[in-house]
Amino acid sequence: FGDTVRFSPRFYILDGKNFHCHGQAGDGGKENSPCEHLCSNYGRYCASHAVHVGGRVIIAETLRRLCIFQHYPDFPEDYNTKKKKPKINTAFYDYSIYHLNHCSEPENYKSEKCIDEAYKAAKVDKKTIEMCMHDSGNVDEDTPNSLLDEMLEHQKYSDV
Repeated sequence: FGDTVRFSPRFYILDGKNFHCHGQAGDGGKENSPCEHLCSNYGRYCASHAVHVGGRVIIAETLRRLCIFQHYPDFPEDYNTKKKKPKINTAFYDYSIYHLNHCSEPENYKSEKCIDEAYKAAKVDKKTIEMCMHDSGNVDEDTPNSLLDEMLEHQKYSDV
């Protein structure tokens, strides 16, 4: 490995097209469809729900963490070329651990207050992450999301 190991988060999400969910969820979708609470982006991306936490909420949290990792990477791009190694960025881990310890209960999982506290604990700028979530395709519109599509592509090529 040398003196560093590179980590890239990979989250397991379901391709809603495989379950005929695209177009079945969201405004204009079938209101009582199982896709409604399992999927985001009008059924494009789905997650199996946890106890009292819908898949759509899980997809939003997945996207949030992908944005945190994108904007707060472990190592700067020039890490290996610098003689004095900079400190490793732990924002992704700090946020994830805080969320796990304080926000994983169903009533807190999507709580703005709890998420804001996790941002603060991890020293993450909320506006930067919200902009990333929006710019990548967010979770509310009937549009593709570039970061979630990337997760689906990784799954396809890793036989997950």
